[in-house]
Amino acid sequence: MDLPLTVTATELQELLAEGKVSTVDLVKCYLAQIENHNHNGARLNAIISTAPRDNVLRLAQTLDDERKVGKLRGPMHGIPIITPAGSSSGSAVGVAAGFAPVSIGAETNGSVVQPATSVALYGLKASHGSTAPGGVLPGVLSFDCLGGFAKTPADLAEESGIDRARSKIAHAGAYVISPVHLIQFFDLFEDLTGPSSIDDLIRYEFREEISNYLALYPDSPVKTLEDLVKFNEGHAELELLERKMVL
Repeated sequence: MDLPLTVTATELQELLAEGKVSTVDLVKCYLAQIENHNHNGARLNAIISTAPRDNVLRLAQTLDDERKVGKLRGPMHGIPIITPAGSSSGSAVGVAAGFAPVSIGAETNGSVVQPATSVALYGLKASHGSTAPGGVLPGVLSFDCLGGFAKTPADLAEESGIDRARSKIAHAGAYVISPVHLIQFFDLFEDLTGPSSIDDLIRYEFREEISNYLALYPDSPVKTLEDLVKFNEGHAELELLERKMVL
């Protein structure tokens, strides 16, 4: 099956509910798009690797079987989602290129909102501390948080759980203000002078946090930031490629 690049998670969920497509169909379709344009075709290089095909198809079949008996894990049941290990440019490019309808990103200082703007997507960084950061390559835990990318605000609200959280808060008796007027980015800094200290904080926290992250992979010979630098220098032809700006 072929899906248009503009198809949304909401539209796919409707097709799944009507039995017009299956999660297995969607997974096969998106894996084909990744194969055609990630390292081949357009060579977007948005995704380093995908999970083993047999594994994801087996999981997709499980989700289809659950749907048949009325068991839905949530509003995104059966929808393929791109998840990163580090920064989020690949997550944004993947959705824009039709590798998945939505994706998850991680942001320290603009890694969700800036790529979303660049590829005409909606992006949202969740409130700091509202999501579990386990398994995500850390930048600065003082700022790190997960976020999401989607083609529509409705998809982004479902992915991030905003609507469900708002309903739960209102049900508990709180007064919920919606919509909220958002402060423009540059308005945040109009009264600030002097250099930003975030770069110093990143350098300070990253050395320790990268070691904690690398410890999640006991079979890897790379254990510290120093090991990582040596690895990159030893594999310069793969890791230290010349970067060229494309205008």
